[in-house]
Amino acid sequence: MDDGDGDAALRAAIEALYVAFAAHPLKPTTEPCPCCHGPDDERAIHSAPLRDLTPTALAGYAADAIWTWGDVDDLKHLLPRLFEIVCFEGFEDRWPDSEAVFRRLEAGGWSSWPEDERVAVRAVLRAWWTRRLHRSPYEDPYDELVGDVTGAIVASGDDLATYLAEWAASAGRAPVVHFADLYCRNIARITRGEPPDAGVGLGERERGAVVDAFTVEAASTFAPRIAEVLRVERDERSRETLSDALDAMPTS
Repeated sequence: MDDGDGDAALRAAIEALYVAFAAHPLKPTTEPCPCCHGPDDERAIHSAPLRDLTPTALAGYAADAIWTWGDVDDLKHLLPRLFEIVCFEGFEDRWPDSEAVFRRLEAGGWSSWPEDERVAVRAVLRAWWTRRLHRSPYEDPYDELVGDVTGAIVASGDDLATYLAEWAASAGRAPVVHFADLYCRNIARITRGEPPDAGVGLGERERGAVVDAFTVEAASTFAPRIAEVLRVERDERSRETLSDALDAMPTS
């Protein structure tokens, strides 16, 4: 898969998301917490048709949706544009980041939404993941696979094992370099027996353990692929990552 294919699949999934949530209008008043947001913030999310709302107009809502701003119906109305921004544009100064936005899914109880809505949401998650998995590593630090994208999938509450299985089965250079990056980031901490992240909630820490298990269990599968890619890799940063991963992997 090349970037063009990934872009087309992701745009199609987002378009389907707009269709799936078209029945949810935005209420005239979405009741943001008055301690956190003023009238201008409310006006911003009503300032243009949904598809034309800017990242600036939606940043405040995206950071606080459900918790201190609006209800599930408001989220459903704005969700397609929020996901479109995360996947293709990003918010200014990287806030809210993809993990913060995708966390709204779990906060909104999306696992109990109607089936057509759940299918549409999951299609975007999968298409976004696949696009990033096959995209050149280190190309876009806004949504690195190991950092923002994996964290966002975990935050959404979806079944992370499905995404990791796709990673393990994916051909091509990019998934291999991504795995080397994951291994370099995690293996020293895993070896010391430290948890995935002491700063996250228990549920997320448990899911983080799934990533740690993948890091260890998939190493033997990826090791020969890492060596093969390293022999022809020209990007200096990727070469360093591949080499460091091989050096850290068990020899037997």
